Amino acid sequence: MCDNKITYYVPKGFDYREHLVQCGRTDPFGGLALCEQHEHERLYILTKSDEPEDASYQDCDWFENTRDW
Repeated sequence: MCDNKITYYVPKGFDYREHLVQCGRTDPFGGLALCEQHEHERLYILTKSDEPEDASYQDCDWFENTRDW
């Protein structure tokens, strides 16, 4: 994406350590790290991915609508 870094604080013992992640990479908690410039593109990035594990993200709306039966 871009060269911006996002700061995450990860628990380590009784303290936290700072962890910098580049925009567009996976954050320490398994999500997508996006800077403020690209945050508005999150839905587009997750639904237009070629990765098979991301295909389920766009199916969430379909699943929510099937519970009305």
